Amino acid sequence: MNAASLVQDLLDVFPERMLGDSVSWDESVVLDAYGDAEERLAARKSDPTVGITWTDLIGNQILLSRIDRANGGFCFMDEGAKQFYIPAAIATLVSQPEPDWSLSYTIAYQLEHGDPGFNILQLQTLLKCTLYLNRLVDDNGGPVDTCCTAMHQQLDSEQNPFPSQRRITI
Repeated sequence: MNAASLVQDLLDVFPERMLGDSVSWDESVVLDAYGDAEERLAARKSDPTVGITWTDLIGNQILLSRIDRANGGFCFMDEGAKQFYIPAAIATLVSQPEPDWSLSYTIAYQLEHGDPGFNILQLQTLLKCTLYLNRLVDDNGGPVDTCCTAMHQQLDSEQNPFPSQRRITI
């Protein structure tokens, strides 16, 4: 398992999509600051992630500069926004020789504590990526490892209609 194959797996299971009416990254910053509707609209209009596809964000400085902010982010986004930004962020992380620990943790937290509406194949692919990142980022366990455990539990649950696709190793 290598970074290029993981990125290809993400491209295979996540359809090409644009953000649409979902909360943009810059809007999430306004939400975090208790901004009003007018401020949200202004932030959305100036956000360069609106109007492009999630694959355009892979490794893109536009995404990296937003993720590096101390405010806003995934916790202020709706399901559609998470489905747009998380695959791009994961693909960016696995492509880096030394992935950013804080971003790994942020994504792991979102995958463990939220339900962005990913299907089983998407969850499996994200799990493979988090297992890979766990090996690169934290050899002693930690937040990414916790996320892997939570995702394994979700895939092992009776709600998974694909029993043959439950356990994943890399």
